[in-house]
Amino acid sequence: MAFELRNKEYNIVLSTDLQVITLELPKFTVPLQHIKSPLEQWMHFLRYGQTMDSDNVPAELNTPEICKALEELNVLSHDDLERERYLARVRVLRDEKTLLLFAAESHAKGIEEGLEEGIDKGKVQIICRQLRCKLGSIDGNLQTQIEKLDADQLDALSEALLTFSTVEDLGDWLRKRASANA
Repeated sequence: MAFELRNKEYNIVLSTDLQVITLELPKFTVPLQHIKSPLEQWMHFLRYGQTMDSDNVPAELNTPEICKALEELNVLSHDDLERERYLARVRVLRDEKTLLLFAAESHAKGIEEGLEEGIDKGKVQIICRQLRCKLGSIDGNLQTQIEKLDADQLDALSEALLTFSTVEDLGDWLRKRASANA
């Protein structure tokens, strides 16, 4: 028996994607050779699955879904020791899959962080080159301070350097940033 959801007042079907089906297994008597639909396949499995041999599935029921269900049924019907062994194997496989996913995510994150670090180093090199072109040489101490700046500070410095006339302007700007962050 099948039921569907309807609005009583307007007699409108609310969803064609949802159906409630009542299966009366004792009344299911379709012979294996006459099974045609997936519903009949599942009815046969539900009624006779406990007597079926998973190594010898009849052609009428040989679908990936029913074979998987038969495998699960066989596991559940084993003794406690066999069931525990099976469940342990399933846990190991799930753990391996989780580890592989974690490793892949970590690898991707490492690549992303490496790219960001490379971009920041590239910014530092460009800014130092621009400062040398505009101001002449920059002492090692100032270069070290520039290398310690984060991405936002490097962006601010790249704009501010257009206003610098002397190396002292750069030093003042770096000191102001250092005291603001302290």
